[in-house]
Amino acid sequence: QETAERQEPRSAAEIQYELERNKPMPSLNHAKIQARLAWLLINAYGEEYDILPELTIAFPVKPAVPDIAIYPKVADDWKNDIIKRAELPLLAVEILSPRQIFDDIMDKINDIYFPAGLKSAWVVLPSAQSVMIFTPNAKPQMFNSGIMHDAASGFEVDLDKIF
Repeated sequence: QETAERQEPRSAAEIQYELERNKPMPSLNHAKIQARLAWLLINAYGEEYDILPELTIAFPVKPAVPDIAIYPKVADDWKNDIIKRAELPLLAVEILSPRQIFDDIMDKINDIYFPAGLKSAWVVLPSAQSVMIFTPNAKPQMFNSGIMHDAASGFEVDLDKIF
């Protein structure tokens, strides 16, 4: 039986997950959005780009794990895996979890992503059914329906297929 988990204290497993990844444990809505967004991006851009959920990136300040990172496509190498990718992604996507503080995501973007040279970051707000596009030195743009186009990265997605 499903219950409203927001009021229950965090388990040891949740705390360990959050410590290892430096972010709150995701939820059902988070998982649905991550899957749908990755699927849309793979269908639109998968021939040219790698759409990578939950990849650890070795940013100069400290490692971070965006919910989705997009890179130029590289050949598969199943014998030599990479634990932390050193190259900067073209785009990082963060999906707000129910227990996550919005300012924590903003700190990640402003203190880790942008100083490293990232040109664009998306923040998905599930409860508002919206996506915000952040770019360095510009006001964020908010979208909640239709085709969202990110001029900085060149990627676009139909928000009506996510929410």
